[in-house]
This record gives sequence, C-alpha cells and structure tokens, in this order.
Amino acid sequence: MKRGSFLLENKRWKNIFHFLFHIDHFIVTILAIVLLYVFALFTFNVSFMKPIATAIKNLSMSDVFFKIQNSTSQLENNELITIVDMTELTSRGDIGQLLLDINSLEPMVIGVDLIFEGIKDDLEGNLQLEEAIMEVSDKAIFAFKLINYIPSQKIFDSSVNSYFHAFFPISEAYANVSDNMSGNTIRILTTSQRLNNDTVYSFAAKIAQKMGVNFDAQNKNIMINYSPTSFPVISYKDIFKYPELIKNRIVLLGTMTEEADMHLSPLGKTPGIEIQAYSLLTLLEQKNIRNVGSIATWLIAFFLCYSFEIFLGLVSVFIGKQKPPVKYFLADSKIPIRIFSLLWLALLTFGAFVLFVQCGLYIDTVLILTLSALVVETRRLYGAIMKALAVNYSNRWIDYSLFK
Repeated sequence: MKRGSFLLENKRWKNIFHFLFHIDHFIVTILAIVLLYVFALFTFNVSFMKPIATAIKNLSMSDVFFKIQNSTSQLENNELITIVDMTELTSRGDIGQLLLDINSLEPMVIGVDLIFEGIKDDLEGNLQLEEAIMEVSDKAIFAFKLINYIPSQKIFDSSVNSYFHAFFPISEAYANVSDNMSGNTIRILTTSQRLNNDTVYSFAAKIAQKMGVNFDAQNKNIMINYSPTSFPVISYKDIFKYPELIKNRIVLLGTMTEEADMHLSPLGKTPGIEIQAYSLLTLLEQKNIRNVGSIATWLIAFFLCYSFEIFLGLVSVFIGKQKPPVKYFLADSKIPIRIFSLLWLALLTFGAFVLFVQCGLYIDTVLILTLSALVVETRRLYGAIMKALAVNYSNRWIDYSLFK
C-alpha cells in the first residue's frame, strides 16, 4: 500500500472513530436520561399526578407480548392441571360431597381455592364437609387469605382461615394474588410470605412442593408465564363424565364465573383459579420469565439510545450532503427522522419480543422505548442550546440547523 493511500485510510478511520465517540452523542443520550429522571421525579412526587404514576407503575410490555403470543399461537392443551368449576354450589354439604367424588377418581393433588369462614347454621352441611375434609386431607391443599400487611416489617400479622383449620390436620396455603386489592395486572407470584414469625407458602407453591418441587429463596417473586395454554375446565356436575381429566392430575377446585374472584391479567379479565393454574404451571415446569436486573437494563438502555443517536447523526449527515432544495425539504419536513424513529422503535420492540418468547427473558422495554423517543427531542433541545449560546458548530458532526 502506498504511503498516500495509507494516510488516507488512516484518516478515514480516525474520522469514523471521531464520529462514533463524539461528545455530542454522549451529551444527547445523557440529556435524554436526565429528562426522563426529571419527569419521573415530578410524576411520582406530586399528589395530583398520582393516577398517572399508578398507571405508569402498572405498565409493562410483557402484557403486550403475552397477548401477541396468545393471539398468534395455538393453545397447548395442558395434561397435568384440571380446573373444576363449582361456582353454582353454595351448600357446604354439597361441596363436601364434591370433594369426596373428586377424591374417588384418584387425583394426585386437590387444591381447594375456597375459604369456609365461620360455622354456619347448617349443622348437617358442616358435618358433611368436615367428614369429607378428613377423607381428603392427605391429598388436599386448602386456601387461606393473608391480611394486614406491615410494609416496614414486610410481614402480615393476620389471616382469614377456614373455620376447621384449628382442629383438623390439614395443609394450608395463602391464595392471595399479587396486587390483589389495587386492581393492577397480576404478573407476579410469590412463593412465600411471612405471617408474624412463621413462613407460609403460596397456594401454587404449596401444591408444587407436594409434587416434589422445592424452593430455596423466601419471598421470591416470580413472573407468571401466561404463554398459550388451555387448562381443561369441567363443571362440578360433569366430573364422572370425564374421569380421565381427574385421575393422576392436579385438580384445582374453585370458581370460574364468580365476579368477586375476577382479576386483571395480561390476558384480560381472568378468574383467580385460572391465575393459580398458570402460577402452578410456571413453578412445575420452571418456565418463569426472568427479569433483567435494573443495572443491566440501564446499561442496555444507554447503549441502545447511544446507538440510536449515532444513527440519527448519520441521517443528519446524509441530509446535509443533499442539494439545497432536497436538503431543506428533508430537514424541515423531518420525514427521514420520523420514519427512522418508527423503524427503530419497531425493531427494539421486535427484538425484545423475540428474547421474551424464545429465551424467557424480559427487559424493561417501556424504559428503552421511552428513552429512545426522548433522544429525538433532546437532539433538538441540544441544538437549540448550542445556537442560543452562539457556539460555533460548523466543525461539529451534528448539523443542528437540520432539526429546527
């Protein structure tokens, strides 16, 4: 290679390096992060912004990903968990008989997502229920509810149990779902909580333990996997018509149409017993969605936003090299920037979706998309600041006159 060609090539690489690591790119990216921080500080600390803050906290692209997955993929028929719907049953005697009928069909485990509060006047019904409980107690997990959470101690100090829990040797587990009383989307299950000085396990975790799955960490938060799954649901009237859906399966007994037990999930309005089924399957198959940590997410967000800023800089250079009429049209209309921004956001969303579905990995996509959108605005803001300060930007890599 001749010396002149070598120097030319060396200068070209220096120019590329200078462009990629130009201070303007860093400033624009950092400015986007600062603007997001200021917005968050204002939103989460001003009282009248509380509704918006609550909505932002409850926003997750995982809901969108699950909806896309469920609408585009065929549901997989689950052959391990069966839901028995007993919404219409109100008599304790009838519920007791139902437990005996289910038990006679030889299920592996019976999860009873019902709480029998107080002794009712129906003494015969109470007696029938208690006899059934004694019969199925070796296979059954009974639900209770944790109440009175103390945030400072991270414990619950009370619970609501079925009236017979004190004098029958039964296995119990709390059936609370995350954000049960706030109306937020149910995405997370906890394997255990503290009830005063005791560790108690969740309904799904207790059943999974009975199936041989162990949990090391306490108070572990796990994202529920709502991937396309069809759980067989049979009415309490039809269990003898479908014995194959009971035998050697986990049977979850609860309500499918009771309004009080409906919750918001990524799939929409969902019965609590079905959320328990998804939670249980997540634990049994160990297919929980892993969340990328906050530090790693911010590093990824910075890298992607910095890359986006570089690409916008390339667009700026491309526009600047056009003939004056074309250059002014492209700059004033902002068409290239808008098209490229939409393509970039779509690419980020698609990439996050692929990681979510194929690798079971969730990155806070909302954060990354928000920062990317802010990069476009901070470029204009930074250009305006440079002009206001009368900085000579003729030798800068970003032609700020193109982003008025």
